[in-house]
Amino acid sequence: MNTIVIAACSGRVKYDVFDFGPENIVERANIREQVVWSHDWTKQVEVKTKDAEGKEEVKVETQPNEDTQMLAQDYLRMGIVKANKSNLPEPYLEEIYQEYSG
Repeated sequence: MNTIVIAACSGRVKYDVFDFGPENIVERANIREQVVWSHDWTKQVEVKTKDAEGKEEVKVETQPNEDTQMLAQDYLRMGIVKANKSNLPEPYLEEIYQEYSG
C-alpha cells in the first residue's frame, strides 16, 4: 500500500507535516475549510415530550446537523476516489546522444 487519504486541512498548508515520502500518494480531503469552518455542526430542534402528569411539553435541544456530516463524508469519498485514480509520477529521463568518431 502506498496511498494515504487524510481528512484534514487544505493541501496548501502544512505540507511538511503530511509528507510521507516520494514513494507514497497522499491526498487530503479538505474538510476543515470546506466543511467545519463554513457550516453549522449543530442545530436547534424542538422536541415534544410529556411530563409525569401527561402534559405535553416542548423543549429545545441541540442535535448534530446531519447535512454537515453528509457533506464531510462526501469530501472524504471524493478524496478516496481521487487517490484511487492517482499514480506515482514517473521521472522524465532525457536521452542523451553522443556522436563517436572512430
